[in-house]
Amino acid sequence: MNIEEKNEPSDDELLQEYRKLLEDETNRDILFILNETDSLSAGDIVKQLNISANSGMMHILELKKAGLVEKTINPPNYNIDKEIFALVKEQFNDLF
Repeated sequence: MNIEEKNEPSDDELLQEYRKLLEDETNRDILFILNETDSLSAGDIVKQLNISANSGMMHILELKKAGLVEKTINPPNYNIDKEIFALVKEQFNDLF
């Protein structure tokens, strides 16, 4: 019996998910802000973008779920892996 893993998205599915996320200007802005800093709190991110806390958290959590943003515990900040960000920018250069 051949059982497929439903938890493991294909490479094409991942690329489609990343493209969808990166087509959103706010998501790109969050990634650029985090790329320029070591880490920021959600509050600092939304202040820099001048958006509501609810909207900012929705975007941050979408990026976190996709693995593009990580959360540190102490202090509770968000950051990105700059190497991964560079690869994402290269893959989707038409969006940047």
